[in-house]
Amino acid sequence: MTTPTDSSKATAPGRMIAVPRPRRTVAVAAGWAIVLFGALAATPLSASCPIPERLFVAVSAGATLDGVYVPRNGAVEVSDPPLRLPTPALHASLALQSLHVAENDDLYFSTHQGFAFGGQFHPAGRVLRWDGESIQALPPSALDTITAVRAFSMYGDARFVVPRHDMRLASGLLVGPRDLVIHTHPDAPELLIERIGEEDDLPPRVKVEAIAALDEDSLLLAFNSALTIGGGHYRRSDLVRYRRSTRSFELACRLTDLSPRWYATSVAGLAVLARPDAVFRDGFE
Repeated sequence: MTTPTDSSKATAPGRMIAVPRPRRTVAVAAGWAIVLFGALAATPLSASCPIPERLFVAVSAGATLDGVYVPRNGAVEVSDPPLRLPTPALHASLALQSLHVAENDDLYFSTHQGFAFGGQFHPAGRVLRWDGESIQALPPSALDTITAVRAFSMYGDARFVVPRHDMRLASGLLVGPRDLVIHTHPDAPELLIERIGEEDDLPPRVKVEAIAALDEDSLLLAFNSALTIGGGHYRRSDLVRYRRSTRSFELACRLTDLSPRWYATSVAGLAVLARPDAVFRDGFE
């Protein structure tokens, strides 16, 4: 277990700190392991990435992006300059496998292997909530039959999940890492299942790596490999907009156009927040 930095060195919660070099760690209240880079206001994305929302990415392997070091259990806001997102102080061997940032600043995530935190063991692939002080499992729901999550996102009451591997639901249906499982409301017992790329002959080796719900119809997707689908060719580092109503795909963001450093890593998790909402509840007042 990684021990958080001594709280005597803490700064005000949520305050962004400009640092000249990566890997400077500042502890903020009750074990938040935070590294923040750049100015207070991040510049919106360029024409190469015309996404109106704030975009956050968890990386599959540690990488230095425009001078900002992001470990494999870290995440960064894709901006100019990049801003490191607060994440729990997890062991360096753990990697984030999904990511969601809520409007109240809570962070939802899963990891590729199980881990202990605060005296509690959390299995691999379980979606967890981090409120800045503790990690909790999500309340029981119809999604509990999906015991390992590869990608996760929320929009309003709806939850979107891509299973980590093939598994059978309580209904008897078999789902896997090319399926989008949707729970439309906490009180709804049924699950919707959509096969991504079913009409476009998605290659068997290609799987959805990360998702972020832009609205109830549109999802931002990252894949584990380059692919051609829906008449377009996409690199592994490209973010693709998928419209459920029309089952169509289009390029949403080419990360390598923002920085060639994105060639060195791939996307493990995605999250979006509407502008100009702040990520940190205490930092921008």
